[in-house]
Amino acid sequence: MLEVKIKKRLDEFNLEVDFLSDEKLIAIRGPSGAGKTTLLRCISGIETPEVGYIKIGSQVILDTNKKFQIPTSKRGVGFAFQDYLLFPHLNAYENILYGKNRKGLHQEHFTRILSSLSLSDSLLQRYPLQLSGGEKQRVSLARALANGKKLLLLDEPFNALEQKMRYPLMDLIKWWVDKFSLTALIVAHDEKDINYLTSRYICMIKGGLVSPNAYENQQELQSNLVGWHLG
Repeated sequence: MLEVKIKKRLDEFNLEVDFLSDEKLIAIRGPSGAGKTTLLRCISGIETPEVGYIKIGSQVILDTNKKFQIPTSKRGVGFAFQDYLLFPHLNAYENILYGKNRKGLHQEHFTRILSSLSLSDSLLQRYPLQLSGGEKQRVSLARALANGKKLLLLDEPFNALEQKMRYPLMDLIKWWVDKFSLTALIVAHDEKDINYLTSRYICMIKGGLVSPNAYENQQELQSNLVGWHLG
């Protein structure tokens, strides 16, 4: 279960999101600049909303009313950033395991990550400057999977990937979420990708949630629609 109730002032609008979901895979659609990445950053703890309550499963990780906040490193969140954010001084292998207790990741599961993402031994020894965009994205995804104990936050995780790699990767994400009873919040634009991952999704416009039907019809939309429940 994922519960998010947050408000944060942004330059062009206010981010105001209120949703509760029991779904394991939650997709988010919305135009560029709608606040999707900011939402993920607030959930991860990289950014802090002015008002907020976030709960993953049975654990509250943020409650601004009680001035309570669990640090990012202890939230059990794996984050695949849209712009990768790999450490340039670490090779691909070191990037994947950054912040991860190597003993805490079963070798069989780690091998499955590397195999599914076509991360060869030679590629793992290379540094970010030596990697293509697609290779960086695969390394970023591997790091998120290796570090996500409770929640995966995947920001446009398929953008730089070749079409032939998308479905094996989505199969891996679905298997991983089911195997370890995780929740995955995935920002994606491609409708085919979303439909392959899940039949349920939420939409964002100008910092707020709107119904999928309203989003699809591109009607004149409210800046936010709080209380949207999925699941």
